Amino acid sequence: EVRTLRGQLDELQHTVQKTQDQQRDMYGDVDRRLAALEGGGPRAAASSSGATDLPVPQGDDRANYQAAFDLLKDGKYPEAIGGFKQFLTTFPTSVLADNAQYWLGEAHYVTKQYPDALRDFRTVLEKYPDSRKTPDALLKIGFCNYELKNWPEARSALTQVVQRFGDTTAARLASQRLAKMDGEGR
Repeated sequence: EVRTLRGQLDELQHTVQKTQDQQRDMYGDVDRRLAALEGGGPRAAASSSGATDLPVPQGDDRANYQAAFDLLKDGKYPEAIGGFKQFLTTFPTSVLADNAQYWLGEAHYVTKQYPDALRDFRTVLEKYPDSRKTPDALLKIGFCNYELKNWPEARSALTQVVQRFGDTTAARLASQRLAKMDGEGR
C-alpha cells in the first residue's frame, strides 16, 4: 500500500510540476507577445504625437484614464506611458490615480524598462497603501527585481505577497516564481 501511495504521490507531484511549468511558459509567452507588439512603430509615433499631452485634452479624469488604458491595451506602450504620466500630473488626487500609477509601471515592465517599472510599482505601495493594486504591485516589484537579478529583494517581495495576500492570483504567481528561483538556486 505504501509503495502504491508513494507511486501515486510521485505521479501527482509530476503533474503539479508539469502544470506549473506550463503556466510559467504561458505567462512568459504573453510577456513576449506584449513585448513584440511594442516594436519600433509605436515609439516613433509617440515622439511625433506629443505623448506628454493628455489623451483627451478637454476630458475629465475618467476619460483620460480610459484613453491611456486603451493605448496600453492596444500595445501602444510609449503613448500609454505618456498618457499615464500626464494623467498623474494633471489629476493627482483622482480616485483612479493608484490604478494609473500601477498601469504606468506595467507599461514600463512590458517594455523591459525594469528600473522605471520598479519605481512605479514602489510608488503604488508608498502613495496608495490601501489600493486594490497593492498585491499586484508587490508581485511586480518581485518580478522587476528578478529581471534585474536582485535576488534577495525579489525573494523578499514575493514572500511578502504569499504571506500577506495568500488566497489571490498574485500570491499564486509569487509562489510559482519562488519555486522557479528555488529550482535555479537563487
